[in-house]
Amino acid sequence: MRWINGGTIPACPCGGPSEDQVRWSSGADRVEWFCLICELFRMPPDWVDELVPISDAELKSRNAAMARRVRERWLRRG
Repeated sequence: MRWINGGTIPACPCGGPSEDQVRWSSGADRVEWFCLICELFRMPPDWVDELVPISDAELKSRNAAMARRVRERWLRRG
């Protein structure tokens, strides 16, 4: 069992979907959102970032889904 951030980051104003948004710690207790599409940081407005338990199998499944999306995106760019 592992712990991950459980909050969902909303889509970026650039149009990047939620699954392409990641948390980025900028030191101490400060966390920013980073968009993998437009590659810009933004501050979360009044957002609680709780930790939730996740099984190793579910984490592996999530990582495989993200790798598949990234691979498909790169293949489309050609």
